[in-house]
Amino acid sequence: MRDILEVVFSTTDDLIRIHSHGTGCSAAWDTASTSGRLYSERDDGTFVAVRPDEWTWLHGIRPLVSEWLAAVEAAEGAWTARAATRIRRYDDRSDGLIDLVVRSQGRR
Repeated sequence: MRDILEVVFSTTDDLIRIHSHGTGCSAAWDTASTSGRLYSERDDGTFVAVRPDEWTWLHGIRPLVSEWLAAVEAAEGAWTARAATRIRRYDDRSDGLIDLVVRSQGRR
């Protein structure tokens, strides 16, 4: 079974973080999108490369990423809620390769 990445959109800390629960690796959006790697959450120096199909999928959600970052930066609750709704709708139509999660401030 293939590992499914999870992209977490949050209003705190790393605003967008990509997790690979199967490998225990993750990275902030900016790091993953520039390096193409997810790094061990144990800080042991290991990493996994983002697969080409995952890379293509992540590139396809760039408009959602931009919208989320703009909404959070503007600190506009209604705009953030609309961005969250668009992210959830996109995820509902997704092919299951990557899960999109919008996490509120209190959840971990």
